[in-house]
This record gives sequence, C-alpha cells and structure tokens, in this order.
Amino acid sequence: GCVPLDDYSVSVEMCHSVGLRPVSTWNAYTSSHLPGFLFLRDPFLGPGSHRYWITRSVRDFPCKPNLTNLDLHGDGVKNVWKEHLKTLHSVIPSKTLMRKLRWATLGYHYDWDTKMYYSDRYTPLPADIHQLTRVLALALGFGEFNAEAGIVNFYHSDSSLGGHTDHSEYNLDAPLLSVSLGCDAIFLLGGLTRCVKPRAMFVRNGD
Repeated sequence: GCVPLDDYSVSVEMCHSVGLRPVSTWNAYTSSHLPGFLFLRDPFLGPGSHRYWITRSVRDFPCKPNLTNLDLHGDGVKNVWKEHLKTLHSVIPSKTLMRKLRWATLGYHYDWDTKMYYSDRYTPLPADIHQLTRVLALALGFGEFNAEAGIVNFYHSDSSLGGHTDHSEYNLDAPLLSVSLGCDAIFLLGGLTRCVKPRAMFVRNGD
C-alpha cells in the first residue's frame, strides 16, 4: 500500500538543494509481507539530477581519501576516473580501472573481511550525501538522521550480487537507505535466511 510522507518537515528548498522534487509529489509503497521495507519511486527532479549523482558516484566518490576495492589489489590510485581516462584507449576494456571498480566506501569504512565498522577507519562523509539522506529520512518519517557511513556499489551489465543481510550497523533502529542509479535492474528481497523465497522487484534509475 501507499506510505504517507512527511511533507511538513521537509521544505521545497531542502528538496531542491539535493535535486529532489517536493515531497508532496513522491510515491512510496510498502507491503504487509515485507515489514520495515519502504519502496520510493524515483523522487529526483529529472535527468539533470540523475546526472549529478551519477557523476558524483563515478568521478568523485572513488577518489581519496575514500577507499575502494582497487586498494585491496594493488590498483589503488588517488583519482580512479582520471587514471581511467588516461588508459582508456591503451588497455582492453575488461582491464580498465572503471571495469575493475566494484565499490567505494565513505565515512566509516566498512571492513569487508570482518564485516565490521571501526572508529579509526573514518573520513568525512560528503556534505551532499549527508543532506540527501537527511531529507529522505525526514520525508519517510524517520525524523532527524545523521548518516555516518556509505557504500557505493558499481554494477556492470553482467554483474550480480549474492544474497546477504545488512546487520553490521551498530544502530539497527536507524534507516538503511539505498538509491539505484543508471540501468534498470531486478532486485530480490528475501528474509533472514536463504530458505525464504525472495520477492523480485523492478528498480529503475532514481528509485
């Protein structure tokens, strides 16, 4: 069913500052079969806003001081996008840095080996990410939200992600926000174990 949104706590100016339409125009849904899950259909202003966040995700967020999977394999560089452009025409497509890029971590950096966050692995979260998540959380009824960590995942047309649960966060009452940008995809939402049959949903650019 439809989810009522809080358009009193979020002004039009706050929305526009991060490329979102006024909350009164958003559409959010939930299901009795999926407690705690909210699906928000693309709330962005349009292609210009999509391009802004895609550009930030590809050009800026994989840069130092943020961490990427490339750092773990000896391919870490200060600016992944600039280095990618330098070698774009001199290496085979599957060997370019952008093709190798799988994730970038922001704020408190997730440790993929221990599945934990540590206080000494931290760099400032980008201000626009902080404001975007704050606006989304307010509008969805979670109140004031101070994001402290983020993971930017990069998927290619032949990519997939295995089933998993997100349980490493210290505050499990805080919302876990996810934004999909770029190509359409099929998202499978399961349960606490792999015995639960997942439900498939179609996600589009901006959802």
